[in-house]
Amino acid sequence: MLSLPHLCPSIPFCTDVEHPTGNSGRQAAGLAPLPQLHFEGFEPSPYHPDDIRADVDDITVRYQAYIYEYYPSTAQETEGHVSDAPVFDLGRVQYAFPAPLISFVVSSDMLAMGFASNSIVLIELSHADQVIKVQIPRKPTEMSIHKLFMDPSGRHIIITSQQGENWYLFRTWKKPRQLKGFKMVIESVAWNKSALLSSSHSTSTKEILIGARNGVVYEAVLDAEEDFFKSQERYLQSVYSLPERHPITGIKFDYSPPSDPKHALVLVTTLTRIYQFFGVVDRKSEEGGRVFSALFAQYRETVPSKFIVIIYYAFPF
Repeated sequence: MLSLPHLCPSIPFCTDVEHPTGNSGRQAAGLAPLPQLHFEGFEPSPYHPDDIRADVDDITVRYQAYIYEYYPSTAQETEGHVSDAPVFDLGRVQYAFPAPLISFVVSSDMLAMGFASNSIVLIELSHADQVIKVQIPRKPTEMSIHKLFMDPSGRHIIITSQQGENWYLFRTWKKPRQLKGFKMVIESVAWNKSALLSSSHSTSTKEILIGARNGVVYEAVLDAEEDFFKSQERYLQSVYSLPERHPITGIKFDYSPPSDPKHALVLVTTLTRIYQFFGVVDRKSEEGGRVFSALFAQYRETVPSKFIVIIYYAFPF
């Protein structure tokens, strides 16, 4: 459990300070005595001292008192502009499902839903009356959708199945295309968010990292551009296998510095662990691909940093 000084050591009330109780020292020095201090406490916490909520409640009260004492103008402005509007608003979407819903994703005003009938429904939320339906040419007895993944721009969709068969759908296509080289059940995808959002006309996914059910991390590049000599699968390679081979439930990467990426931080999660990878990236072209090979290569002989248990407390400041 975190103690208060560890949370905010720079705040006066968060430090362990022993205060004198008398004026004997000042009188001996010939100084006028200080006025008697009166300490006013807070209402007692309704929680037991061993309850984590007692610490959270105490921290909240102390933080609010600190803001009022040292930043009164900020406190007054905040106090007078508290909105009663809910943070989240739950409403119904006027759409009748044609079959049981298996997976759905939302990104950049685009909603994609995958159904048990192996159909994909696309709805641009700003034009909710325009519904696009795309059918995967597979019977439910042959293939069953597991998850959908959509990039931050809302242009690229990857559909993975329980059987390890994967499909790719670009926003302007009327039919999905099978990714014949992708023979894995995909559990998570990490997109190059900055590159995808900065180029609205690009048909490439740039470099992406894929976390599979078998505990393997893949690097890939997909491109929707029509090319007679190339398939949509521009690049696919296994770059790392987790020691436990547990399903990779989440994966994400960020470059440093963003303006001139020379290093990358990759986070990989399983049901019980979080792995951290950091190293130099090998960027040779703007099209991406073969970027993370050098980064993961340094971990083939050593185990990456991992955290077994993560405890998260939300402090309502």
